[in-house]
Amino acid sequence: MAKESFPDYKRHVTLQHRRINSSGYDRYGVYYGIGQRLYYIAALSEDGMDYIYQDEFRAIDRQDAINQARDIFPNGKFTGAKK
Repeated sequence: MAKESFPDYKRHVTLQHRRINSSGYDRYGVYYGIGQRLYYIAALSEDGMDYIYQDEFRAIDRQDAINQARDIFPNGKFTGAKK
């Protein structure tokens, strides 16, 4: 995962699990391979019209994904996140 950081970003950060089938493909036919769970992270600009950040990364589970995402958005809001 990229090490870019947005410490001043205090808004909602989208964090979604992306399902991959047993052959390593997502529902759109994009190949990711087999491994840990795949997550998508995105954050909108203040006006909500553009993304300031988007990426995909691997994590063991949702809490691991949130922990990794907090490296980028230490003050971001994640639904269902444990502090």
